[in-house]
Amino acid sequence: MFCFVFFFKALTGTTLSIPTLDPNRVRKLQINDVIKPTTEKRLTGDGLPLTKQPTNRGDIVVKFDIKFPDVLTNQQKETIASTLHS
Repeated sequence: MFCFVFFFKALTGTTLSIPTLDPNRVRKLQINDVIKPTTEKRLTGDGLPLTKQPTNRGDIVVKFDIKFPDVLTNQQKETIASTLHS
């Protein structure tokens, strides 16, 4: 499953509502770390039923699509550069 996350929230953390296969159930996913395009989070026990153990469920793997801004002002660029420059 892919979740869209805005750039600012990918850097500062966010709480996401993740739908499950049960239409009446939504999982809250609190993320306090920086979300990178390669970040994956696993929601244990909310996936498809397991073939050999149908009473148990697999996991939902959440991947992230980071939404970058289309344009930045010069001041925004300078602020980001001075903040993130190491």
